[in-house]
Amino acid sequence: MKENIVKFPLNGLNDIRSGDSSASVLMGLEHQLQVGGVIHALLSQIQALNGKMDSLMTENRQRAARVSEPSKDGWLDSKNAAKYLGISSGSFDKYRYGSAVKIKGYPLDGKILYKRDDLDNFVKLYAIKLQGLA
Repeated sequence: MKENIVKFPLNGLNDIRSGDSSASVLMGLEHQLQVGGVIHALLSQIQALNGKMDSLMTENRQRAARVSEPSKDGWLDSKNAAKYLGISSGSFDKYRYGSAVKIKGYPLDGKILYKRDDLDNFVKLYAIKLQGLA
């Protein structure tokens, strides 16, 4: 006698023979669909997390670029302030902490920022001091 085989269009399901109990067949299908649904949900969450990570990495790169470049409103970090004055970082630190005429800095969240106007004033005052006029 020839067995009837029912083919299901779902991938991964075994052929179901017509002699199997319908309850066990349905339970097997339900289990495979649940597992497939869980896997699909996990893959969706992984894709969403990957998208979020890409977004955060792009945001961090943009933030790092903003911090490292001189601001257009006149505020500079110490590296860019030294560049602005045309001196090395070591010389900048010497003028910031060790000279009679000091470079004025403004602390903000553990970082010291400098105004371009203050740097320009420092150069003028330092020149006057060198000439002995102050």
